[in-house]
Amino acid sequence: MKLTDLIPNIGEVIPYEYGTIRCREYEQLLSSLLAEVKSRQNPHFVQVGGIPGAGKSTFCRAHCKTDELFISFDGIMESLPQYRTDIYTLGKAESFAKWEIPARVIGYELLRRAVEKKCNIRLEHSGVNIPHVQLMNNIRKYGYHTEMSFILCNVEKAHTRAIQREAVTNRHTPYELIEKRASLVKKFLPEYIKITDKLSIYDTSSDKDVLLKNYAKGYRVS
Repeated sequence: MKLTDLIPNIGEVIPYEYGTIRCREYEQLLSSLLAEVKSRQNPHFVQVGGIPGAGKSTFCRAHCKTDELFISFDGIMESLPQYRTDIYTLGKAESFAKWEIPARVIGYELLRRAVEKKCNIRLEHSGVNIPHVQLMNNIRKYGYHTEMSFILCNVEKAHTRAIQREAVTNRHTPYELIEKRASLVKKFLPEYIKITDKLSIYDTSSDKDVLLKNYAKGYRVS
């Protein structure tokens, strides 16, 4: 299976294929992550979407199941030794700019292999782009039940959290990135409501996971 079978417009989110950066270190990382999960007859795919700083990682830690492969591009970036070294030699912003794309490329290769293996998958990403709508739609062809948890949050609150996170993890998140993705939520959320088997909308502006709405197969259920 090719990544373009899942995401025809993958070129909009990564500028090159995994094969161009493939190396022993990345292969070991992928193998170790995939070894922790099993193949399933009826696998499920959960995407946790929302702007940076909305609390997606915190939400995933609270709700991720032990039988799921958790894919976080930021988590992959933080696991790369070169990234951690560059934080101190290049600075937070330049290190983020240098390693954001390679981590994303590795993450999509992990996703592709996980779908081939038919693992249960939980993907953390903003989700506000055409490629991820395609992913949510096409992954059903591989026998996946699809779910989405979409996390809404006030932009200023999200930015404050991003600054606090940076002080701990050294991972820089530009304010412009938060603002840009927030502007796209109204465009893409209705698309997910139409195509996802189950979708839940939360708001974390108050530092709590407040459930706003539930949808099942395009219909509001609560």
